[in-house]
Amino acid sequence: MKNLKTFWAHSFASGGSIAVSAGPGGIFRLQISQSPVPHAWPHYANQSIPDGEDATSSNSEDSKLQVSSGGAVLSVNTSNDHANFSFELKGAEGVVHMRSATAASCTFSGEKIRLAFEIPDGRQYYGLGAFGENVPRVPGRYRCWNTDDAHHQPLRLPYTGIPFGITLAPRGAASCGVFVNNPGEVTFDLAFTSSNLGIIECATGDLDLWLMPAATPAEVLHIWTAMTGRVQRPPMWSLGMQQSRWSYMNSEEVLDIAKQYRARQIPLDVIHLDIHYMDAYKVFTWDGKAFPDPKALTDELSAMGVQVVTIVDPGVKVDPTYKVYVDGVEQNVFLRHATGLPVLSHVWPGESVHPDFTNPRVREWWAEQHKALTDVGVRGIWCDMNEPAVWGTTVYVHDYAPDALHHDEGGFRNHREVHNVYGHTMSLAARDGLLAARPDERPFVLTRSGWAGMQRHTAVWTGDNRSCFGSMIVDIVHLLSLGVSGVPFAGSDIGGFQNDGFAELYTRWMEWGVFQPFCRAHSALNTLRQEPWSFGEECEDLSRTLISYRMSLLPYIYTQFVEAEKSGIPIMRPLFLEFPEDAVARRISDQFMVGPDILVAPVLESGRDRRLVYLPAGGWYRAGEWIDGGRWIVSEMPLGSLPIFIRAGAAIPQAPIRMHTGEPIKELQFTIYVGPEIKGRIVEDDGISFAYRTGCQSERQVTGRETEDGFELQLSAVQGDFDPAAGLAEGRSLTMRIVAPRPVGQFTVNGEATTRDNFADAFRAALKSPGAAVRVEGYYD
Repeated sequence: MKNLKTFWAHSFASGGSIAVSAGPGGIFRLQISQSPVPHAWPHYANQSIPDGEDATSSNSEDSKLQVSSGGAVLSVNTSNDHANFSFELKGAEGVVHMRSATAASCTFSGEKIRLAFEIPDGRQYYGLGAFGENVPRVPGRYRCWNTDDAHHQPLRLPYTGIPFGITLAPRGAASCGVFVNNPGEVTFDLAFTSSNLGIIECATGDLDLWLMPAATPAEVLHIWTAMTGRVQRPPMWSLGMQQSRWSYMNSEEVLDIAKQYRARQIPLDVIHLDIHYMDAYKVFTWDGKAFPDPKALTDELSAMGVQVVTIVDPGVKVDPTYKVYVDGVEQNVFLRHATGLPVLSHVWPGESVHPDFTNPRVREWWAEQHKALTDVGVRGIWCDMNEPAVWGTTVYVHDYAPDALHHDEGGFRNHREVHNVYGHTMSLAARDGLLAARPDERPFVLTRSGWAGMQRHTAVWTGDNRSCFGSMIVDIVHLLSLGVSGVPFAGSDIGGFQNDGFAELYTRWMEWGVFQPFCRAHSALNTLRQEPWSFGEECEDLSRTLISYRMSLLPYIYTQFVEAEKSGIPIMRPLFLEFPEDAVARRISDQFMVGPDILVAPVLESGRDRRLVYLPAGGWYRAGEWIDGGRWIVSEMPLGSLPIFIRAGAAIPQAPIRMHTGEPIKELQFTIYVGPEIKGRIVEDDGISFAYRTGCQSERQVTGRETEDGFELQLSAVQGDFDPAAGLAEGRSLTMRIVAPRPVGQFTVNGEATTRDNFADAFRAALKSPGAAVRVEGYYD
């Protein structure tokens, strides 16, 4: 691998082998294998090592190899016996990030490899994908084995387990990324079996450990996503409100949903079609009776500003009259047992076969099948059942055939060894299918299952949650942990999927759900419907207000996607990412940040109209009122209210309420929340193409500070080649709203004095051209 240098490769006399490598910027790799030479895994996580100063090594007097990179040092005991193997990683700031256990740190048992390490008091771990319970992972045991088991153990068996976590030192912000590059079953025991002891266990294959020390958790994410790839800017319509149900049964019902949204003046951008649009659950088909003219349906919806996303499962019905199955057999794309016989399983269409997505040729074949959808106007693909989920005879779900032979990019391994990348590679093929159909448009893919690096090509939702208050906290933890794992484009089903919902629950879910990067309401077959008007007029009115607020906030949310594309930091993030040295923020699981400026503290219990909220140090605003942070407060949260606190110093771009994202923004507003340091920005582009990659975007910044008697602000001139007002006959206006800790009576705008009542007019007059810079000073009464 480019920029990765191996410093020691050794076969133990006791069996097995080890290789020690490092790259620039403090990236270290330990490969432990039971084979004479460690395996070379395909790069499903797309590891690429950034350029930088090469790592160096030396040997100490006590026979330890020392590898240095980025100011960090990895010390490895060069023992000839794997049982005596030991290592220690010390960061540039002197913190020991990881140290092997003192006894039997590396053990082999059958196919399993275990590595034991110390977890000192106060050290915390975060991430590992979509596990529930708590954002902090210590103590806990986490088995990364993607499973459709929501009915049984939603807290312990994930739809998307990602063997990457971030450690945080007991004091300070020093952190380290920990990644096990093994797409089979990987288990993290974090002080669960034994206090102060961690164990990483790989059930098959090598224990390929990557370590990334850094000064802060955010810097770890920057390194991790530089290695595995970052989220790409999504199509703007995918950030609007989305509506789904298992299932809307025919074209008339789908159109009625869209028309009701419009008639009720509730924003909507997307409708999802679940499995009943298909002919007998056969993928890439349409039910000719229920959906006789899908092209006419998508055209009519598109004219209303509504895009269509269809579900696609990996199970292909065994049917000699079914073109997809016949062609797949001829092309030899379906998984087989080691004996050569096809792997047959049961899913929605009955007896089915599954493609081998670890084969690039099969991914290309699968991508081509999407023409049956894209040719009739489908704009996005929803990949489901791709853990892969199959049905047993006595339980709802069981694991796929463990001896199924996968191509594995030419490595040829059984299913147990590559299980966790099945959904990852399926969604990659879906992305390719969309790009083939519309090469100049950004694709939108949604998946239920994925793996490290999935953020490059897909969004993810948390799977089959429940319509109950308890499910909300689980989903919040899932989403925050996915973000920490490098996957920022994520969301849960608002209102819950299984069981019947009710007005209070739906409203409370909507209060925080509109801040999810992926925002969709959904519901299951034979449950109460969950459109915003399903629970009465009050719930509808409150939902309209909440969804409308999301629409107004999209300039801010989209700008956070641009930042995630650049730095890897998630849009929806746990408090510890913003405040890593705050001991309280490290422990919080039921609050989160949206970008750096908006703290969301939802009500997660029935019958409550207030809650305890922790505000980190600094100033905060709640409904325009200043609140000192660094403490817990009790906040009133009436049903339907926005559970948000704005960080002092924020400059948040907002737009008027639109019914869909295809409507132009005719007026932009920066809301300034005065604080010691003021900053914010907006990045805009056409929201659909890749032209931004060649510079067709615009950016505008607000900077400033609070002074003894007021504040000063600088609105920058527009930078970039994109004109957001193009096509608007009257152009686009820009306004500025000031929220301050004290009343502001006087202003100057570009040096000209004006009053509070005349500020808006003076600001507008200062914009002699739409992209001009403006300087503002405000003075407290």
